[in-house]
Amino acid sequence: MKAGKREKMATATAVILFTLVMTACIGGDDAKENRPEQAIERKGTLIIGELVAFPENLSPLAREGTSAAAKHVVNGMFPSPFRILPDLSFAVNKDLMGTEPTIEETDGQQVVTYEINPVAVWSDGVPISAGDFQFVWRLQRSRDPALGGCADLVSTAGYDQIQS
Repeated sequence: MKAGKREKMATATAVILFTLVMTACIGGDDAKENRPEQAIERKGTLIIGELVAFPENLSPLAREGTSAAAKHVVNGMFPSPFRILPDLSFAVNKDLMGTEPTIEETDGQQVVTYEINPVAVWSDGVPISAGDFQFVWRLQRSRDPALGGCADLVSTAGYDQIQS
């Protein structure tokens, strides 16, 4: 009698699976007309983004600017001297840096020298300069606005130790 119940369950399961497979396979020309690739117009502007509210702040240095949405927007706008590789190691961003940074000891102080790639420019064609690096340093060295900082900085780590 137990074998009979198993056979009935197996038959019922097979019928249900067969019905599901058949309903998935049934379709006419209407399915072709509703395919998304036919609905997409092949010209114009492609906007890539997330289905979230636009970030309230685009500064990656401020707390409100650290959302994933803000990061996607600003990654293309703010060049970085280094890139994070898939294995989580770092490499010099050769689009921005002319050479690897050098580190020297001078009068008991560590001196890090960046050489900016001479062809590195902002989107408007203005060359990226040492002044741009100084601006970021002044902004990140302190949370005190009187010192040029931002009260809502995520971190001052490292920048607060740079003297000039």
